[in-house]
Amino acid sequence: MSNSKPITYDNLKCILRHLEPNLRFKLVQRCPSLANVDSIVPLKIRKLRFEPKYFEINDTTYTLGVIRKYRNERTPSTIEKRNKEGGVSIDVDRYGIDIRETEEDGQQRVERLEAFKNREIDREHRLQVYRHPRPFKKVDAIHFARQNIEACSLEILSYKFRQENAEPPFEQYLQLEIKCGRKVRRERVNYDRSFLNAKEYVLNKLFGVNGRTVEVLHLQIGYFTFDEVNARVINQRKCEMRNPLLPLAPEKLEVRHLTACTDLKRVMDSVKPILWKTPLKSLESSIKILIPELRQTPFVAGTERVIIYHQPTIDTFFEFTNEKVHICGDYFPRKDDMKNLVKNWLRRGFNIGRQFSMSFSTARSTENFLNVVEKMPNAKRRELEEIRHTSFPDCIILSLNSYSELFIYGAATAVEEKFYCFSKYIVKIKVQGKGCF
Repeated sequence: MSNSKPITYDNLKCILRHLEPNLRFKLVQRCPSLANVDSIVPLKIRKLRFEPKYFEINDTTYTLGVIRKYRNERTPSTIEKRNKEGGVSIDVDRYGIDIRETEEDGQQRVERLEAFKNREIDREHRLQVYRHPRPFKKVDAIHFARQNIEACSLEILSYKFRQENAEPPFEQYLQLEIKCGRKVRRERVNYDRSFLNAKEYVLNKLFGVNGRTVEVLHLQIGYFTFDEVNARVINQRKCEMRNPLLPLAPEKLEVRHLTACTDLKRVMDSVKPILWKTPLKSLESSIKILIPELRQTPFVAGTERVIIYHQPTIDTFFEFTNEKVHICGDYFPRKDDMKNLVKNWLRRGFNIGRQFSMSFSTARSTENFLNVVEKMPNAKRRELEEIRHTSFPDCIILSLNSYSELFIYGAATAVEEKFYCFSKYIVKIKVQGKGCF
């Protein structure tokens, strides 16, 4: 006979609060009696990321798409590959064609497909007779050309079926794929509702609990990667957003760090209706997204730290009024740039305690920046206790006025700084009161 005792109400609340969110979803789904407790215990998420085809909660990815299964024949390899990648993330008609496409657009699309298909057929023929110095490269190129030919042929065939009002040889399904590491679970239903409605349904099942607060450490909307050396954003993927972003009541979403990889105005509009009024700890975006008219809005200006990508210049520092501003990407200033920066700060009269920082990929580029600063009038180089035993033991001091000065020094990026500085080195510029040295 078991001696186990039921979990007390308070213990259950504590368990749910610290349970990994994806496990918590499963537990509440299997034990509906926990629904009442679940609704009053905040849901804690380490990272929540929204991309065009999927969203990610911590290390679990939820991909929703329309897939295609053939009835009486083998599924073509290109379709099989697309199915494995999650299908298409738009609404399509019974032939697999985008429902937003007009008849004229369809005709132009077929013409482009025919032209591309013919070019790929010619390319495959040339590859067959060409003696490539690396045979395996030739095999890959031929396979790629054949894949393109097959994909074009299937899409052209779909247009032909639609034109003739014929029955397509396949069925379409809505598929939800849940992936965590190597574990993959797929659920499929008939494609009898819109893709948008299906996405709403999934989000409501996960987040739409009346009265619950969701606490997110890091929220990312869209995706880009940043080339630190060339200081530019690459591989940017924008993301369609619902409004509000999640099915929550007003002021039930708490976010500490926000990364916006798409239109910031739309991000703000989707987040603000449900966001708790506490300012963000950090906002991470590119200079092209942080457009001038948004920089002084309460949403941006109230954020403690702004992290900026995409070829910002040192002038960017005085375009923001935030307490902390960080620029990503190596930047090699001229002496005049630093002079103009200091003049601007003198005119604005920055408050003591403000901090600015910049990423540098090498020790040499860090030292080059500090050398430029050291050549400025009235610049003094002194040892600083907190960096005395580092690669850059000296601090450069520039006087701003009778009561404040700039402390400028380089250092290796500390562990706690890696969430906003991805480079190996960082230069910090702090506004300090005189006599604080």
